[in-house]
Amino acid sequence: MIKLSQENLISPEEVNELYSYLPSIIYEVATRWDLDNTQKGHMFEDEIIKRLQSIGYDPWKAPGRRITVKGLSNVDHENDIIFVKRFSTDPVYLVEVKWRDSDLITKEHIMIFNQKALDIYFRGYIDGLRINKMYRIFIASQPLTLAAFKICLTNGILVLMPFRPDLSDRSKREGGPVILPPLEWAIASIEERIKDKRVDQDKIYLLDRLKKLRGKIFRECSCFPDPNIHKGDLLLDEYRMLIWEVDPEKIQL
Repeated sequence: MIKLSQENLISPEEVNELYSYLPSIIYEVATRWDLDNTQKGHMFEDEIIKRLQSIGYDPWKAPGRRITVKGLSNVDHENDIIFVKRFSTDPVYLVEVKWRDSDLITKEHIMIFNQKALDIYFRGYIDGLRINKMYRIFIASQPLTLAAFKICLTNGILVLMPFRPDLSDRSKREGGPVILPPLEWAIASIEERIKDKRVDQDKIYLLDRLKKLRGKIFRECSCFPDPNIHKGDLLLDEYRMLIWEVDPEKIQL
């Protein structure tokens, strides 16, 4: 078993690179008028797999195919992709790729994904691959509702969704759409400024705060929410404030 080090965890730079591809992938899939929604979903998944492979991650099974994984309950679960870092088997990443033409991603989508992930994790292995640590990633073609996003923050699920300010007036069901970039975008932005020596000491302190928050909201399955640390509203407020400090145009407080 390969021992997990901090370097094994998908980095903010890698996440941000994947995030940067998302708008073009979504546009390419959405403009395929010859495909129905199911076919668009498969295309979206295929493109995400290609991008994950381009940054050094490989699927545990054949790419482009939904796989069935048995959980501790002995129930088979359908999942989009199980990924590992190239030349490593630890940690394991359970990735859900969700295509929607226009509907927001709701809390039900997240709760189903999270429960499947926990059932798989507690079984301890996937077709000969022993699970030491497992992380959850949810990639969507539409923004999450506020309720869905808070569930992700509390449970430690990394979310990649399009930044869509044009949807700010969308239905307020479940709090309306979340219009925020991933925290990894903010970390990568500050690190790039530091590299170019374009920041002062305050931004270095900001980078430290961003990384600490990332540790709270992107956690392995065994790290259960702490009522004193992982309350959705508090994490969301901190998240919004830090994004605003990086770039006020990315958020309306």
